[in-house]
Amino acid sequence: MEQPNRRSSEAMRVALFTDTFDGINGVATTLHQLANWAGRLMLQLDIFAYARQGGPVEERGPVRIVRVRPRMPLRIYEDIDFDLAVPHRGLQKMGRGSSYDVVHCATPGSMGLNGLLVGRRTRAPLVGSYHTALPEFARVRAERLASRLRLPQSVAGAVTARVIRIHETWFYNRCRLVLAPSEAVRTDLQRRLATRVGMLGRGVDTDRFHPRFREAHDEVRVLYVGRLSIEKNLDLLAELLHERSDVRLMMVGDGPYRQRLEDRLPRATFTGFLAGDELSRAYASADVFVFPSPNDTFGIAVLEAMSSGVPVVVTDRMGPQELVKDGLTGLVTRGPREFRDGLDRLIRDAALRRQIGKSARESALQRSWQTVFDGLVEDYRSVAAARPASGL
Repeated sequence: MEQPNRRSSEAMRVALFTDTFDGINGVATTLHQLANWAGRLMLQLDIFAYARQGGPVEERGPVRIVRVRPRMPLRIYEDIDFDLAVPHRGLQKMGRGSSYDVVHCATPGSMGLNGLLVGRRTRAPLVGSYHTALPEFARVRAERLASRLRLPQSVAGAVTARVIRIHETWFYNRCRLVLAPSEAVRTDLQRRLATRVGMLGRGVDTDRFHPRFREAHDEVRVLYVGRLSIEKNLDLLAELLHERSDVRLMMVGDGPYRQRLEDRLPRATFTGFLAGDELSRAYASADVFVFPSPNDTFGIAVLEAMSSGVPVVVTDRMGPQELVKDGLTGLVTRGPREFRDGLDRLIRDAALRRQIGKSARESALQRSWQTVFDGLVEDYRSVAAARPASGL
């Protein structure tokens, strides 16, 4: 594999390992933003990520993107691969041949394991970041599989979640610092980890997600943006909206649950993945944004909807609830009945939608990527300054 060039010594040198970079998900969005900001942050950033076909090293100024093809791929989602063959020799050779101030593992998966090994062998301190609630996601999928096999669902779900939590705890305790996306996740991690847990929130491009993209229409539009998968609790939308003819449900995204949802929601519009101005128009043209997932560690789509001036309805679980001031910038609901009542309230009351949407936009304006990444660089510098001889 090609070796990274030695760049200016003025910038901090960071290696970042991730299972997803080219996908369409919140993790990839965050990492792409970090790559875009690297020059302004004085970072020399090498990103190591899986890609189906691999490919040459991509140069973006101070950023180098090394795409590695999995040798024994385990496909969890359509745009995320793990590799059962760890370590990856070529990647390890490249990592060991570089001098990094910090190794950042953005996953406890197989690419994160490669990062852990590079950190150990180069004695670079490790920073971990927690993006996805893997135990909760796995629990839902294990219970579904157990149901098909006529096995005890609760046992299958609990055992699967427990195994993944044990691995996560082992992995993140090898890091000098672990960064959580929300206070709910930080509290959970700090309770079960021996290492320090900090925060790495998310920002939003308030120019890209802006009310000016709104297109006029006569109907009331209810919007969901995100992966169409079982752990997103999208059956709740099917239950609440499948018989309603007074609203247009827009489902933006794709995933393994799409066909089931199309069968249950024949009146809904399924657009697949959108990007650029199409996505901006979809957000801004909505009247209500719904996000029924109880398992998201942050919920970037919620923040993008708020930035677009759209009132949001979320659950009182994990990250999304922390983005919303209940009754002011959106509605935080406790259970399916409250979710339905909150949605009905916004569908009926156009004045309330405008009022909450305006406040949501004002709240989103306070969340900049610069603030997020300035904090990340300070964490990098703090960890590098306290670099122990062992690299851990």
